[in-house]
Amino acid sequence: MGIVLLLLLVLLSVVTSPTAGLVLLMVCTLCGAWRPAELALCALAGLSVLALATVMFTPLIPHSVQVDTVQGAPHRTDAIIVLAGGTHCQDGSLNSSSLARTLKGLQLWRAGYAPDLVLSGGETHPAACSSVADAARRLVASLYPVGGPRISVLNDVVNTRAEARQMRALAEQRGWKTFLLVTSPTHTRRAGLTFRAAGLDVTTIAAEEPGYDQPPVLLGDRLTALRNVAREWAGMTTQGLRPGAE
Repeated sequence: MGIVLLLLLVLLSVVTSPTAGLVLLMVCTLCGAWRPAELALCALAGLSVLALATVMFTPLIPHSVQVDTVQGAPHRTDAIIVLAGGTHCQDGSLNSSSLARTLKGLQLWRAGYAPDLVLSGGETHPAACSSVADAARRLVASLYPVGGPRISVLNDVVNTRAEARQMRALAEQRGWKTFLLVTSPTHTRRAGLTFRAAGLDVTTIAAEEPGYDQPPVLLGDRLTALRNVAREWAGMTTQGLRPGAE
């Protein structure tokens, strides 16, 4: 019993967060005093071990990553949109996801696919932290102090739908019609569907994935990819998006 619960604790700590693991440990301690709760916890632990085995030894996660990654061929457009990832609050730098997206957007700009770069500001937690757009602009300015891309910013956006709505307003203001949409690989499908639902003609482009190898083979890579895949499917469900519309 104790070994199974410990395995469940470690699994949830890795997949979610150390806080979730601590909460589970407290719940396990309390449930040990009540036999029905202990039995239910054992059943949950067994299911979690089965789920872990599925993640480790089946092609489910690599296949899901492949399904969620929808990339088109780059072509000449009016602007390149770089969606927000996150920042490191202490030094105001881009996190690995945002850095990969920004560099991919710059690569496309340098290749001549569009003269304008649109940076999403993202939501900052806490509010005193630099926004993703501010950090990205500093990076672009350091790489191209002269002759860089024309930059526009989507401010105070909290999710992909907000990014799409604000981008539509900006596109109408500028007269833009077509776009390259840059984001992380597993986010490309949901982002593309969201922006098209807002009436925008986008081609999704996948940035590098710094979090795990492609395809994810090792257990650590599979668990990280599982988190991304679960987030995307949850987002698809809550937004009412139809995968077949891609």
